[in-house]
Amino acid sequence: MSRNPRNKTALKPGHSLMDWIRLGNSGTDLTGTGGRIVPVSHAELAKHDRAEDAWMAIRGKVYNVTRYMNFHPGGADELMRGAGKDATRLFEEVHAWVNYESLLAKCYIGPLRNTVTINLADSSTNPNSKLPPPPPSFAQASKLSATATSTSPPTPTKDTTDTASTTPPPPSIVSSTSDDSLKLSIPIVPRFDWIQKTAELTLIFYTRSLANPGVMVECVDHLEVTVNILLESSVQHRYRFHLANNVRWPCTVRTSLESGKIELMFNKLCPALWTSYGQMTYERRENCELQLHEYDVATRVEITHDSCALLLRPKNNSLLQVTPVGHHVSVSASIDGEYVSRSYTPVPASCVSTDCPGTFIPLLVKSYQDGCLSKHLTRPVPLGTSLQVSQPSGNFALSKLRHHNRFALLAAGSGLTPMLALLHYLLERNSNRM
Repeated sequence: MSRNPRNKTALKPGHSLMDWIRLGNSGTDLTGTGGRIVPVSHAELAKHDRAEDAWMAIRGKVYNVTRYMNFHPGGADELMRGAGKDATRLFEEVHAWVNYESLLAKCYIGPLRNTVTINLADSSTNPNSKLPPPPPSFAQASKLSATATSTSPPTPTKDTTDTASTTPPPPSIVSSTSDDSLKLSIPIVPRFDWIQKTAELTLIFYTRSLANPGVMVECVDHLEVTVNILLESSVQHRYRFHLANNVRWPCTVRTSLESGKIELMFNKLCPALWTSYGQMTYERRENCELQLHEYDVATRVEITHDSCALLLRPKNNSLLQVTPVGHHVSVSASIDGEYVSRSYTPVPASCVSTDCPGTFIPLLVKSYQDGCLSKHLTRPVPLGTSLQVSQPSGNFALSKLRHHNRFALLAAGSGLTPMLALLHYLLERNSNRM
């Protein structure tokens, strides 16, 4: 048997990514809790470490991965390495780029909670007497406990920081902490604005510098437009617009990664100044499952003897998708009655040697002799149809590159594709220029 360089496992029929998404949307309870959000302690998490009852914590969130075992591309044994424990470090080592929050959204049980047990038996033998003042070590540990469990933690003082790093808790206190679950993050709330010219309407969303947002714009008709802004892996900000007057489709999307500004520019059907853009509703959604949309291969351009540039066109041409730098999409197709899925990184339109309309997704795909999906996508005739393409997915943090201007990038073959968008950004950025 030849070695599998990607550590992939042959999945049973009916266990593709498409099948997993169908199962999640079927109404089946994948949490085991009836869909209720339940905080989970480390002790409770440790009880669920068997293949038939497997829970796992990643970055402070606990998931029931029992039903996902047979869908995991790396196999059940690989997934079991993190069962019953905080698997954050293991996840980061193996595939930190995977958008697990969307993939396991239907399996979410609740937040991972830290527990503190205080033994006061020695000081409570006389129920009528008052407790003496706690010793210094107890007071310090109590301060740490309050910091760890507070929903709105205060800024740590020097004393608490020093105690956390140098003083172990006394024997009467059992403390279990997870660095990942205690990380603080300020949620991004986009700010909306709009401007216009006589013949043009621009919808503007301000996120955050280097937030690296994904954008999905869907045209319902010339008056109805839905905008999804994808931030922080599992958070979607959905805006539904009923515009004051008709606009032309498609729009033009312009993103400034350094400022976090997103602009959607629409041409007005009838040039005139409007008194209002119309009406808008807003919804913030967390732990959203992966969404799939149907695409066809519209253009195939041969690059080498085994590699092609492909332009994927959405059905009805009513969807425009912008993939963040360092993110990918999942592409699925029905081949011989089974759905096969692979991940591909869209490349900048400038890297494709043909005109690429804004609604199209440009890919560079290498065809492998034993790759059923890659051969299906790159075949010259007939061009591939009825492909299921996911929303952008990934966890790449563009902000980590802010203070660096020298990079070493290593790629083999088609592994170059994730670097093209990154190089495009690095060479064009204004701050810390290369």
